[in-house]
Amino acid sequence: RLDAAAVGRAEEAAALCKDAGDSAGQAQALTALAAAHVALGDGAAALTAVDAAASLCRGLADRRGEARALHIGVRAHALVGGAEGLEKATAMAKNALELSAATGDKRSEATALQVLAAMSLNAQGNLAEAMSSAERARALFLLVGDRRGQGLAS
Repeated sequence: RLDAAAVGRAEEAAALCKDAGDSAGQAQALTALAAAHVALGDGAAALTAVDAAASLCRGLADRRGEARALHIGVRAHALVGGAEGLEKATAMAKNALELSAATGDKRSEATALQVLAAMSLNAQGNLAEAMSSAERARALFLLVGDRRGQGLAS
């Protein structure tokens, strides 16, 4: 169970990594911090950590790490809500999809497609786009042997 103490531990880890000059570790800690904030329902704080983590990952040319941070950012934007939140979440999910595809991370790519399918259907009412994204996600989940993902994407 995630609680407020997780936020403190992630903040401490990020600070220690920064002091040690470990940008990769700092990015991972900031991604964990963002996830903790999302779990606690604080989308705005999560987005601050996501932006910092994604920026560090870009500086390190760590596309996988950046995609991980962006996946959490999508959830954070959903917490913030509103039309602007949806627009930013969609853009972030598309960016995560591009990064995942470029790195060959099929599971991450499938997750991004699954999120885009849900947003297309629930927020935009675009059934055709939702079905297309969901089918692509299901095929990728099948490819990586993720039965749960297949079921969720179906």
